[in-house]
Amino acid sequence: MTSGKSWIGTASLLACALSTSSYAHAQSADALSAEAKKLLADGKTAEACKKFEESQRAEARGATLLDIADCHEKEGKTATAVADYKAAAAAAHKEKRYDREKTAKLRILALEPKQPRLSVTVAGGDVAGLDVAVDGVSLIKSEWGKPRPVDPGEHTAVATAPGRKPFEGKVTVANGEKKSLAVPALEKSESGAAAATPATPAKGPAPGTPAKPAEAAPPPSATASTAGKKDEPSGTKRQAGRLVAEAGALAGLLTGAFDTGDLRGVGDIAYEIKINSGGDTEIKSCQTQACEAHFDTTLGLLIGGEAFLGYAVTDTFHIGGRGFAAPRLKGGWFFAGGPAASLHVGPVWLGASFLVGAAQQVAKVAEVRGPIPADAQKFNGGAAEVVVPPSAGTPTEANVNAGIAFGGNAEISFTLVELDPGSILLAAWPLFMKGTNGYLVAIPAGLAFRLH
Repeated sequence: MTSGKSWIGTASLLACALSTSSYAHAQSADALSAEAKKLLADGKTAEACKKFEESQRAEARGATLLDIADCHEKEGKTATAVADYKAAAAAAHKEKRYDREKTAKLRILALEPKQPRLSVTVAGGDVAGLDVAVDGVSLIKSEWGKPRPVDPGEHTAVATAPGRKPFEGKVTVANGEKKSLAVPALEKSESGAAAATPATPAKGPAPGTPAKPAEAAPPPSATASTAGKKDEPSGTKRQAGRLVAEAGALAGLLTGAFDTGDLRGVGDIAYEIKINSGGDTEIKSCQTQACEAHFDTTLGLLIGGEAFLGYAVTDTFHIGGRGFAAPRLKGGWFFAGGPAASLHVGPVWLGASFLVGAAQQVAKVAEVRGPIPADAQKFNGGAAEVVVPPSAGTPTEANVNAGIAFGGNAEISFTLVELDPGSILLAAWPLFMKGTNGYLVAIPAGLAFRLH
């Protein structure tokens, strides 16, 4: 009986000790978070982020993960913040705090297109023992040449191999930029032995790639980059000096005010004109006369595609040609094309094109006019044509063409997803064109993929 009481007493003491320890950790975490928030309010962002991380180490909390992500975003570490928000979203989902999960996912959507991306191309990759590291973090071979998210600022690539001279290169990237840094084939060292390295890379996750978060531990820093430096950009710009292409599907509205259309050959439309001063009349028919239809302005739906083929003058400026082609659902079509230019500003492409094309649509007939022969115009008040009274044969709708049209369009494209070969864009191409037979306005929009 005494041993049973002793066991119960020991268990009680242990439970009390654990409870006291947990309470102490919670108190420490609360104090650290409060201190971090004060530092953040005082504008000491970097210090605040460290305090939030200390708080998370004292006690793992989903809310603190969100604070860490927000702090790194304010610090300007875009890629690190995205990785932190992903960890916060996963923790919030596990805790069934869907409000926090939604907040984290919305920030991820906003920040992902802004992430700088850096690719390191490696020549002489067959050298034995070759190690390539960015900011002290070694890259696995499958990561060579592939764009990876990094924080804004200067990044250093170091390549080393036994018996080879080391290489060190630097490149600075800003939000929304894609840059590449080329590592040349390493030269043999004179001694034939391994040369001293500028830095000893540590093995670990690639910059911008978050480690899998543990339940009771904060996620490691998502990147090993140095943010906030203002040096001029250097390194190779992977996007410049090459062909670029884009293809997209569009839908939109087209409105056209096309003036006239030819109704020659319509046999059941007749009209009367005076043929002498005595008031005698003669019946004319649109089957033999070049009658014209005048149309009301109409609105129709276009569904079709667009394409851009050009050349990257720089990593952010493309020139080339853009074209559009689309049928009109209620009858008709539209096509246009011409020279275009496109400028990348953050996650947005802005551009313009000069267009030449044509359009046809089925439109409502407002009135029909028949021609008066020249020798009879003096007996009809000098008019060259007369309004034809509506009859059973008068069409309510007919085809009308804009003729050869000239104009232009604007391009507004937002990057939805960045992939290795290119980007998926949400785009709009509002345009205006003036033709020999009226004008047209269209507002097409859709999804496009730009290969770059």
